[in-house]
Amino acid sequence: MPICAIDGYIPERIWSGKEANINHTRIIGLKTWSHVRSHSVQSKLDTKTKECVLVGYPEGVKGYKLWDIKKKLLYNRDVIFEENIFPFIRRTTTESIRRRKCCASY
Repeated sequence: MPICAIDGYIPERIWSGKEANINHTRIIGLKTWSHVRSHSVQSKLDTKTKECVLVGYPEGVKGYKLWDIKKKLLYNRDVIFEENIFPFIRRTTTESIRRRKCCASY
C-alpha cells in the first residue's frame, strides 16, 4: 500500500530498491473457496472445497488466513476468491443512504 510519507512508494521498494510483488493480496472479508485436503474427504462424491471468508495473512506461513463459517480458522494457500462477494456486509437501503447524505451536509 503506497504511503504519502515516502513519496507514494511502499516501504519494501525504499528498503531493497526493488518493486515488491503484491499480486497475491486480496481485500479482507472476501468470500473464498478453500481446497480440502484429500485425507479429509470421506468419499469421492464429497465436496472438495469449503466456503470461507478471508480474514488475513498469517506471519511465517505462505498462504491465507481463512475463517470456515461453520467451524474454525484455517490456513490454506489453495484458495479461489469471489472478488465481488462480501458475506458479512449488510446491504444498505436507499432510505438509509438518503439519511446519510442529509446528515452529511451539516
